[in-house]
Amino acid sequence: MITVPCTWFVGVKKRKNYLNLNTYRNAHFIALNRSKKDYKEEIKEELRKLGVFKKVKPVYKYYLPRKCDIGNVHSILEKYFLDAFVELGHIQDDDCTQVIGADYEFVEYDKKNPRCEIFIEELI
Repeated sequence: MITVPCTWFVGVKKRKNYLNLNTYRNAHFIALNRSKKDYKEEIKEELRKLGVFKKVKPVYKYYLPRKCDIGNVHSILEKYFLDAFVELGHIQDDDCTQVIGADYEFVEYDKKNPRCEIFIEELI
């Protein structure tokens, strides 16, 4: 299991926003590219705990600071996470032959430490 942030700086204003579909849709592509690179650097140490896999099914457990549309948060967090997972060499690609689905769920509110805990289930 690894723990990653579910809020992140996106856009030119230095303000924490959810990594969510609404922010992603409205942000400039340069700001998105920068935030994705910064996110990868932020989670790099957590990803070092993991090995190399052929086929996986990630399970995402969210501890959010407030009520939100979890599907919007999950879609972008999963994109950022899987892109970093591939770029750092833990899986060859994040296509449908190597990432065989995923599960996500809201666990509880945690205003002091909003996060996502990711469990990687290796498939044979």
